[in-house]
Amino acid sequence: MKRMFLLGIVFVAVLSACAQNPVASTTSSPSPTAVAAAQPLTRAEGVQQLAMDARGEKLYKAASDGLFVSGDEGKTWRKVALPNEIADKGVSQIALRKESPETMFIAGEEIGIWRSRDAGASWKQVNNEIANGRITALTLHSNGYPRDESKGLYVWVDRVGVFESHDDGDSWKQSADTKVGLSNQDVTALTHTALEGSMNTGWLYAATSSGAYLSMDCF
Repeated sequence: MKRMFLLGIVFVAVLSACAQNPVASTTSSPSPTAVAAAQPLTRAEGVQQLAMDARGEKLYKAASDGLFVSGDEGKTWRKVALPNEIADKGVSQIALRKESPETMFIAGEEIGIWRSRDAGASWKQVNNEIANGRITALTLHSNGYPRDESKGLYVWVDRVGVFESHDDGDSWKQSADTKVGLSNQDVTALTHTALEGSMNTGWLYAATSSGAYLSMDCF
């Protein structure tokens, strides 16, 4: 069963594998409980995330007023045209494929998840199988261990948990035991790593206002 650990204490338990009981947080936090109807999500104004394509030619920024691209290392910026239904909404997440720089993903609390295969010239929404489209974090699979996952990605759905896709977002499934041990459900960023020792395809880190968490059993 998956267990989520505070980053500051996780390495004490690594050698004992994933079957151990959860390690207590260094700060007292209530256990996750059932939640009421979703409340409006708010983020600070301005830049939310940056991403550079694998060729080092384009720098992208996800911002509260849209998606932007720079071809001169951030000296000047051009707004990327988005579909009409999301053109005036904020973008909080962006990720680009290393092995396929033309493939990129954007996400946000108001826009769901969108994919482009032509460096932003056209877009397709790819969160149809996710009931709640309020996406607060997105990351790509880091690939290579123990098998090829070059089309894998993960998102955090507000008040629901982690969803994973292994076909570039064409289909999704909710990760098992996705919220066990995660005392702070307000996840703002995810990072996947293929460090050795995972029982499956890697390790997933989650960032919250109270600290960083690590899934020991893995994705």
